[in-house]
Amino acid sequence: MKEQMPNRFTIRRIGKTKDDRVTADSCVVEGNPPKYVFRKGGKFVSDIFVHALENEPKPHYPSTPEANAKWQKFVKKQDASNQQRPLQR
Repeated sequence: MKEQMPNRFTIRRIGKTKDDRVTADSCVVEGNPPKYVFRKGGKFVSDIFVHALENEPKPHYPSTPEANAKWQKFVKKQDASNQQRPLQR
């Protein structure tokens, strides 16, 4: 079975409120002081010091059309179950 590769990583720098996205398929820790090094197709994309982030980079994987359809069905079901009916008087 082919291992699925991430298509981007979400990072949050210390002191920031918004997440940043890095388009890459690999993230490894290298060097001294340690840095996260992001690569796409083996080519360097970006790097950032480990201590500059609040937590580890979070990988995001591409979804299949079947997974998207299942997710949409789940969202509609949850939305319908969360609807409040008006009170009858």
